[in-house]
Amino acid sequence: MKPFSEKEKGIIVRPLDDRFYYAFNFNNPSGIKILSHRAAKRLIAITEEGDSYDKNNKIDSSIIKSGLFHKTNTASDKMTHLSVWLHVTNSCNLSCYYCYIPNLRKPADSDTIHNLSMKTHDAKTISHRLISYCEEREIKNLHVKFAGGEPTLDITLIREFCREISKQPKKVNVSYGMITNGVFNANQVIPILKEFDITLSVSIDGYKSTHDDIRFHVINKRKNGTWDLIWANIENLLSVGIMPYLLYTITPSNINDIHKFSDLAHKLNLGYRLSLERSKKLYEPEIKKKVVTKLTELYCELGRNMNYELPISRYARFSEWNLKKKKNLACSAGRNYIAISQRGYVSSCQMGMNNKYGNIMTDGLELPMVMMKKNGYTSIIAKPILRNGICNSCEYYYVCSGGCPEHTVNTFGTIDTLSPWCTVFGSLIPVYMESIARQMLRKIRSKK
Repeated sequence: MKPFSEKEKGIIVRPLDDRFYYAFNFNNPSGIKILSHRAAKRLIAITEEGDSYDKNNKIDSSIIKSGLFHKTNTASDKMTHLSVWLHVTNSCNLSCYYCYIPNLRKPADSDTIHNLSMKTHDAKTISHRLISYCEEREIKNLHVKFAGGEPTLDITLIREFCREISKQPKKVNVSYGMITNGVFNANQVIPILKEFDITLSVSIDGYKSTHDDIRFHVINKRKNGTWDLIWANIENLLSVGIMPYLLYTITPSNINDIHKFSDLAHKLNLGYRLSLERSKKLYEPEIKKKVVTKLTELYCELGRNMNYELPISRYARFSEWNLKKKKNLACSAGRNYIAISQRGYVSSCQMGMNNKYGNIMTDGLELPMVMMKKNGYTSIIAKPILRNGICNSCEYYYVCSGGCPEHTVNTFGTIDTLSPWCTVFGSLIPVYMESIARQMLRKIRSKK
């Protein structure tokens, strides 16, 4: 499978077999489109040979309706939703070596956890400030992601936060999520997840032995793996109808496990997202090549055989890619996504919590948001038009969006350069797209 050529920076048309093709518009992504042989040839005539399309032509009309020529509307500056990383505690019960949360205390004992957790009265104040900000700005949807550190270390605080939100007027739609390492007391955590409909993401990095080498307790100066406990908790979650979403951070030590992990997740109908390690360390080309090889093998296999009722884009997602949406940014940090620390300090995202833009408890949220947008560092991350890097002219830009901006800045000291994982992104995008197309085609054929 070859990368796309230089001339294929607009609409690409690729064969799947002798009867079907897939098409994609890199300039205005609106999803993978499956085309018949005749429709594909007609599209090629329009895009490469200069033919004009005819709305009265049945094939031309179907191509137009597919959305391939859709022009993305300019995004409005008006915020309609706000997502918040609520840093419940700055402590964790594990000590993963690649963790990117700055100054996180790990592993932490019970006294440390108490001292580094958000206070109940502060949580209540923050809940009121968030709702007030949304109401004043006419933001209809607020999503709060409980995180840390390990948020389940202070599950009672999460309960109190949600209860305080429930007491307030229903002018804002509030939803909740939680990201956890899965090492928790299920009897304490599950009732709160169910009471407040909190969606759950669980981090798993490898398959048993490699996972346990990364994610472990230290008891009596000895490593104790967490795999068995995490999967016991997942089984408890499934037994009460909670379907956790799995997060897998790819490292050189666990890249060989992704097939086994994927099989296990899909046997349980669980979705996952694969992400590349976001440490400052730069990996050698040989390691990146191995990552590409293993990911290519995985996605080729998924495209051919994965249950088509489990879409790859959701159940085997890679990074922050979304082929159905034109993305100028890998994430919305500094725009409609923020992080709030256990002491109330506001940052553009969890990776940048060293950069504080006021405190929501003393300043409200309006002032920190204004300060964030006026800051040169944050504004360049949040506004692609201000960047001078080569990413902006890349044919893949609206898919990978240059990768995590904070990761690039933390590694190279500037946003105006390639992502540390650029070569992996560039090699994988054609593979990822074809895997989705092949799965879609199998579903189409199943209905005939």
